[in-house]
Amino acid sequence: MTTTHVQTIGENFAVQLEPLQSLLTYIEERSWLDLRTEPAVSPAFKDFHFCNVWRELDFTTRYEYIRTQGMSLRDRLKFILLLRHTFSIPTAEMLYQGATRSELAKFHQVHPIQSPAVMLYPGKGHTAVSWAIRHRRHVNSRVDKFTNKLLEGKPKPTDVLNRIQKHFTGIGTFRAYEVFTSLTYHKDFPFNENDITVIGPGAVGPLRSLSLGRLSNGELGPFLRHLRPFVLERLIERAHVHWIPPHWQLRSSDVRRFTVRTMEDCLCEWRKFQNVTGSLRARTRRRITSAEKLQRAGTALRQARVCQDYLKPARAILRQIKDGR
Repeated sequence: MTTTHVQTIGENFAVQLEPLQSLLTYIEERSWLDLRTEPAVSPAFKDFHFCNVWRELDFTTRYEYIRTQGMSLRDRLKFILLLRHTFSIPTAEMLYQGATRSELAKFHQVHPIQSPAVMLYPGKGHTAVSWAIRHRRHVNSRVDKFTNKLLEGKPKPTDVLNRIQKHFTGIGTFRAYEVFTSLTYHKDFPFNENDITVIGPGAVGPLRSLSLGRLSNGELGPFLRHLRPFVLERLIERAHVHWIPPHWQLRSSDVRRFTVRTMEDCLCEWRKFQNVTGSLRARTRRRITSAEKLQRAGTALRQARVCQDYLKPARAILRQIKDGR
């Protein structure tokens, strides 16, 4: 079924085209900040902070996927768990390297929590050195025994997810999903990001606003999996962007593309974009400082130069996705 306002995707779902156009516009304009030097059209991008379209890469690639290429699966799992407990790359890195309580405390004094460049202990309740040390003890005590059990008995993706959640304190379903997707970048982990879908709370509302008809909780995952290639095809038709994450070629034969997780991240940020542009009424996003604007301009220019070696024609990527590669 295709009308002026609705189009069928898959056998059981239909997407509303008006909100879809808003989503496509957001993804395009936000990606320009990373891929090109052209300014985005919406003034919201000049005044408010929105995460990279490839938010998961933006958040973790600096350590996990580049500097730890030679890590064993055990060591990668250990670092990922520390990162997911602390939400901070500097904190996780120091804990992983064995920093003592006094070293962490000293670093915290030199680089206070308010420093956006460091953010050693982000968020209320995550500011105590003893809190970070306690989580390291928990991870260290369990990760050695757990690594061998992680892939024991040729498990399904859902089995691995459940094992992660069950074995480590403080890991809920979505946090376990984050650990799972981070592990997919290791050569010894037999799954990829699209093998399993866990809908995060920030994506539920946007998915339901795109769907024609009310989606049950059980329908959110299938709808998202049908929506992803449909959105990618529309983006390619608009011919503004080569849909490969900028400058992140993680293995010689594996360039991360527009995955289910990427789609979830875009939906979360799109809802926040609607909040500040007046489409929705909700809390205000953090404003961008003048220093961040200058830094963003320089970063965009460097990325635009570096990523040219890795960009491929968009239609070729779409064919690979349709062929299941």
